[in-house]
Amino acid sequence: MFSDDQIVLSLLMKAAKIYANRDGVLSRREVLRKNDSVRDIVTALDLTLHDELSKLAQKNSGIIVFSEEGYTNAHNLEDYVSDTLLIDPLDGSSNYAHSLNFYCTIVALIKEKKIVQAGVCLPNESQISTWDLSSARTKSTKFIDQVKVGEGATYYAYPPVQSESDMLLRQRIMKNIDEMSSGLIRWGSAGCGLYFLMIGSLQSFVGHKIRIWDGLAFMPMLESYGIQVAYKIDGTDLIMIASTNNEQFKKLCAEFLRGGHELYIYKSNSELKL
Repeated sequence: MFSDDQIVLSLLMKAAKIYANRDGVLSRREVLRKNDSVRDIVTALDLTLHDELSKLAQKNSGIIVFSEEGYTNAHNLEDYVSDTLLIDPLDGSSNYAHSLNFYCTIVALIKEKKIVQAGVCLPNESQISTWDLSSARTKSTKFIDQVKVGEGATYYAYPPVQSESDMLLRQRIMKNIDEMSSGLIRWGSAGCGLYFLMIGSLQSFVGHKIRIWDGLAFMPMLESYGIQVAYKIDGTDLIMIASTNNEQFKKLCAEFLRGGHELYIYKSNSELKL
C-alpha cells in the first residue's frame, strides 16, 4: 500500500519502466478491435500497461480502478466519492501500433468528486508531469518552458461515429477552427494534444465526446498554467474545450450550447459536475 500523495506518480513511474523494457514488435501486436473500428484498437502493450498499473493500484484495497481496459469496484465503493483512479493505459494505441510517436499514459485520482491528483507519462518526450490539489501546481521531470508564438493550431478530437446533430456541430466547430486559429491538428491521441497545448505549442483543444480517461486528468494541469477549461461529463463521455484564446474559447462554448451541450467552467477547488 502507498500513501495518497504517491499514487499517481507511482503509477506513471511504473508505466515509464514498462515503456523502457517493452518488446517493440510483440507489444505492437493488435489484440482486438473495439466497435470494429481501425481507430479503436487494443495492442498487447495496452493490456500489459492495464494489468500492471491495475495490479499496483489495487495494493490499496480502498481504491476503485476505472481503466479504459477494465473496471474494479473495490468493496462496492461509490465512484468519484470514494477514491477513484481513472487510467488510460495507452492513449494513442493505433499510433503505437504503427510506430508513430504520439501516445501516452494518463492517470487521475478523484476523491469526493474532486480531482486530487493527475498526471501523464510521455515516453517519447522523456516526460512525466503530475499535479496535486494540495499545491495546485504541475511538476514535471523535464522543465516546461512554455512556447509563446502568438496564434497557433487547434487540436480537435471526436469519435468515429456521431449523430446527425453532432455532425452538424462538427461542421461549425471546424469553421471556428479555420477562422480563429492557424488550422486543425489531429494526432490520434487526445492526451498528446492536451500536453502540447499545456506547454504552449497549440492554441486550443476541442474534445467532442472523447472519453473521461482521455482528458479529465489534464483539466487541473491546464488550469495551473492559466489555460481556461470548460467541460461536460456524461457517463464515460467527455466534452472538453481548453484554449489560450479567450474569444475562440467563448465562441466554442456557444457552439456547443447551440448544439444542446451546456458546459461548465473547470475550477480545481470545486466538485466536478457529474
